[in-house]
Amino acid sequence: MLTFAIGYVAQFAWLYIFDVAGMSNTVANAMLVVMPLVVLMLSGPMWGRLLDRFGRKPVLIIAGLISVPSALGWIFISREHWVWGYLLIVISTAAWPGIDTGNFNVLLNLSDASDGRTSGTAYVAVNSVMTAIAGILSGLFGGAVAQLLGDWHTTIAGCPLTYHGVLFIISSILRLLAVCWLFSFTDTRAATTRTALRYLGTNLYSNLQQAVFIPGRLLQQLSRWTYQARRR
Repeated sequence: MLTFAIGYVAQFAWLYIFDVAGMSNTVANAMLVVMPLVVLMLSGPMWGRLLDRFGRKPVLIIAGLISVPSALGWIFISREHWVWGYLLIVISTAAWPGIDTGNFNVLLNLSDASDGRTSGTAYVAVNSVMTAIAGILSGLFGGAVAQLLGDWHTTIAGCPLTYHGVLFIISSILRLLAVCWLFSFTDTRAATTRTALRYLGTNLYSNLQQAVFIPGRLLQQLSRWTYQARRR
């Protein structure tokens, strides 16, 4: 379901940026190529540590919930007003390493032969086939909705809503349904989601606090060096 929900989003995000928001090529590439790669690179280690500490289920649930509003953010982006919508997208993009790493670890566990299982690789093969089918159906579904709605448009909260926005809303709903299914997922070695959330919140607060105070500390250290240089 998750693959179906995200399969068409990237293509229609490009169309939305050009056709509705009216962004330039440079801005579009910065928003859709450069920034996501930077965010993924920076957020990956955090999800890896969280996975090692608390297990797969809480990581998948937390990352899945964060990713839900990712597609919705595009609806609120325009040439004049794009900061808050894009900030929502950037925050949601940071969740994807958690989803990818969690899914990969689930597959590793299913393919593990240590418990006497001899057909573990079949799970990996079936997953690959189902992922490919979901990706194909996602593209066909996105194209069908775009062709069906055509030039239809309205407004929501003062922002234009076209077929692009309808597809983004559907994507977010499907992502939420996928996260709801995760609550029934069994991971006996995992900690509770609440425990993982507390740990994540504490670490984010600590990192933000350091980021806020670092400039002041640098200025204080610089003033000390300046004072010592003057004395000499």
